[in-house]
Amino acid sequence: EVGARARLMAGEIKFEKKDYSGAVRDFFKVFRGYQNAPESFNPWKAQAAYETGRVFEAMQRPEKAIEFYEETIRDFPDEQMATLAKQRLEVLKKN
Repeated sequence: EVGARARLMAGEIKFEKKDYSGAVRDFFKVFRGYQNAPESFNPWKAQAAYETGRVFEAMQRPEKAIEFYEETIRDFPDEQMATLAKQRLEVLKKN
């Protein structure tokens, strides 16, 4: 879990520095790289999927952002990030 959280944080730092491709790589390593991990990893995986959507929004690629928000909701419906993803979807689908 510590590794997943650290990778997530590395992605967040890259996102803040506008290193979008680096951020996406780190986020993917969390939510796709820990596929068979225990459920205790789900908060980190959900956040990584959600943050990937945010990266694509920042890159002005709303269609890709929608894809990752929908994945967050589908794969992690019980996580807090699913609620945030639903909110972002509402905004993006109105535009």
